[in-house]
Amino acid sequence: GLNVANVQLLNLKSTSVLLVDRFDRKIVDGQIFRTPMLSALTLINGDWLCPKKREKWHYAAIADELRRRGVPTEDLHELFTRMCFNALVGNDDDHPKNHAVIFDGKGWRLSPLYDVVPCLDGEPPKYLTMRVGEHGNQISRANLLSQHVFFGLSEAEATSIVDEVAGW
Repeated sequence: GLNVANVQLLNLKSTSVLLVDRFDRKIVDGQIFRTPMLSALTLINGDWLCPKKREKWHYAAIADELRRRGVPTEDLHELFTRMCFNALVGNDDDHPKNHAVIFDGKGWRLSPLYDVVPCLDGEPPKYLTMRVGEHGNQISRANLLSQHVFFGLSEAEATSIVDEVAGW
């Protein structure tokens, strides 16, 4: 249900290797061309090195910047769905360098999903690295739904997405 990078899992003799297709490159007539790409950290004018400035790390801020760049509403809905997915799998590597926009030749679009690290050991985290709603980075249904308007969603639409992702 999410737009993700193309992947292939190879099972070798004693290990597995995950191959991830670069979505920020195009091959034309044997030549490799870079696709313009901006991380969400750049979009929100965030700071990677200063922990005090991480209050800018907010999904709603990313949604605002996506809207300013004219991405389709479906990309805002996709970002909301990813936020819910990251919360529900306990992605402990969720930060604004793991979200991006790419230029498709016509305009900016949300990049495919990449670099998700679900929490598989022990109890899932109670917080994400980025803020998800009015209660900061706390993982809760109420917090996920608290700022649905930033993503162009009604409360009923946002609730439906949370329920769908929880069903996965």
